[in-house]
This record gives sequence, structure tokens and C-alpha cells, in this order.
Amino acid sequence: MAGPQQRGIKMTACSYPAARIILMGVALVFGGFASAQDEDIPPLKPYQAALDNYKNREKLGRKIFQGIPATFSDRPWQVGLMVHAISDPMYAHYCGGVLIDSTTVLTSAHCVSEGQTAGDIDILAATDDLTAAGQRIGVSVICIHEDYVPSTHANDIAKLVLGGAITSPAVPIKQLASKADIKKGSNVTVSGWGNIYDWGLKSEKLLKIVIPIQSQKLCNAKDAYGGRVLGDMFCAGKAEGGMDACNGDSGGPATLGDGANAHLAGLVSWARIKSCGLAKVYGVYTNVPVLSGWIDTPIVSDSKGQQPNPKGCK
Repeated sequence: MAGPQQRGIKMTACSYPAARIILMGVALVFGGFASAQDEDIPPLKPYQAALDNYKNREKLGRKIFQGIPATFSDRPWQVGLMVHAISDPMYAHYCGGVLIDSTTVLTSAHCVSEGQTAGDIDILAATDDLTAAGQRIGVSVICIHEDYVPSTHANDIAKLVLGGAITSPAVPIKQLASKADIKKGSNVTVSGWGNIYDWGLKSEKLLKIVIPIQSQKLCNAKDAYGGRVLGDMFCAGKAEGGMDACNGDSGGPATLGDGANAHLAGLVSWARIKSCGLAKVYGVYTNVPVLSGWIDTPIVSDSKGQQPNPKGCK
């Protein structure tokens, strides 16, 4: 069986009739049930997909979806990862992230593990609209969790050190959620700039969705993920299907609450998707509180002041 689907920008059409709302690259899907034909599909490479989409932009087919708007005041720490070589943000954007201090962004490891160097990536902040002015700044260091395993998505987290400080009105998220906060029944808000075209163009506006966290036991049932949701992950969505994260902005924030009082709970990571919003096919998120020790590890230079540490930085 092929590997699980990472949350990238390139959409795969759902194979059943349903009313779909693409949100931040998150699809809100109403109705539908998993079938014997529904199976894992290979993970996407979101950075390469952005380059491919830009190259083929004149061939993009129009298939417009709608989402739930999020204002900048809702998500002032939301950022987008941009392909440095592409100036137009509508094409350059390929993953999401969250500002945790003025010079550091958290995102998913799979967003920065395609062989990119720091110079290949920019961060866009201080905007809720890809067509409006924001702060676009380069990345100076990429730190991927040293125990990241692409085949299982374990430790799917990375830190990006920026080439300069992000300034007001963008503000870092103030707090990480606690481990105890990640529990069945708590709602998480997931946000980003989502696909409005099948082949990669995004929503101009920042969009969001609110979905419930499910228990690890339920996520790992045989008719769900069968044990593949590990201890550094959680899943969210409705057991009966419906509103769901689908091929969304990898690396984007899942928070408890909005605005100044939001706590960072997770990062969009992966899902078993061939269709969206199906029963017991939840979105899977990196569990940020579980990895807080790694997040808090300072990034320092070696004795010669040249190579960043810890292991996994480049």
C-alpha cells in the first residue's frame, strides 16, 4: 500500500458527489463514506508542486471553491512559506507556518525536506490576503527534527530562522497548548490560504475551519488509521465524516482559540485521503506540546560560529 497523503497544495479531486468547500487548502466536505476503493495515495512534495504549478500556470483549470474567512486579527501569527524564486505570492505560496517569535517560524518537516536550502524559501507574514502588502522575508537556517521519519511522518516539525525580524502588526503566538489540552472534544481552529483551483492556485484570503479533536484510540481503530497515529500526533475531524481537513496547507497552525488568546496545539501534517470528509478518515496533526522540548532547544553556532546546531539544521 502506498504511503499516506501529506497536506500539500496540489489537489486530488474527490471521487464522490458532495458539496465541497476548500478551506486554506482545507476541504469542508458534507456527506460521503469510505469505500473499499479508498486507499492511501503517495505523499506529495509541496515545494516541487508549487514550481510545477507555476511552470504550467496557463493550463490551470478553473474550479472555484469557497471557505470561511479569517481576519488578520484572528490569526496575526499565521505565515505562508513561499518559493523564493517566484515573486507572485499566489503561485509562490506552498505551505503554512506559525510565528513563535519575531525571527522563528514553526512548520512541518515535509515542507522543507525536499532538498531546499534556506535561500530557496521566503516567509510571508502580516497579511490575511496574498494579493495585499505583507512582510516577505528570507530564511537563514532550516532546522528539521533530527528524528523526522518521512515514511511514518513521525516528528513532522521544523523550525525556520528568518533573515530578519517580523514586525508589527504581525505578532508571535504567545503560548503552546499543554499536553492535557490535546483531548477528545476540544476544538481546534486550522487556517491558511487554500486552493481555489484544482492545480494549485490558492484563495487570496486567509481561511479557517473549526473541528473537534478525536481520541488516539478512535484514530487508531482498524477502520480508521490502524495504529499509524503515533504519540507525537493527534487527529481531528468528525467520526461520521463531514467537515474535514483535506489536502490543506501543510505546516499551518491548529490552535485552541483565536487571536491573542490562542494556544498552538498542532501543525497540519498528513491524512489518508483519496476522498475527503469520509467517515473515520481524520486529518492528522503534529502534536506540538509533545515536541515542546525540541521547539525550546536554542539554535546556536559551533565553536567557529559557522554551523548551526542542533543536529538537523542547515
